[in-house]
Amino acid sequence: AICIGLLPDVDRDKFFYLGNASMLGCQISLSDVDRFRDRVKVRQLITNLELAENTEFMSYYMASLFLPHTDMSLFPSVLDKLAE
Repeated sequence: AICIGLLPDVDRDKFFYLGNASMLGCQISLSDVDRFRDRVKVRQLITNLELAENTEFMSYYMASLFLPHTDMSLFPSVLDKLAE
């Protein structure tokens, strides 16, 4: 996934499988009153951001659509492996 740009080029030891993290988060949120209150506060802070109107974002986004990523300088470990 890193080789084609789907994951960032960071130390592979930082990645680990979470399983069904969304379900666990939901269970924790619904079973704890304090977590429920936190969720309500967070929901009130959410705003809408139109990324399509941000030309810098769109430039990065379009570059990231290519497999592999068009900016290989973001993936130095992949470049090292290709050089071997």
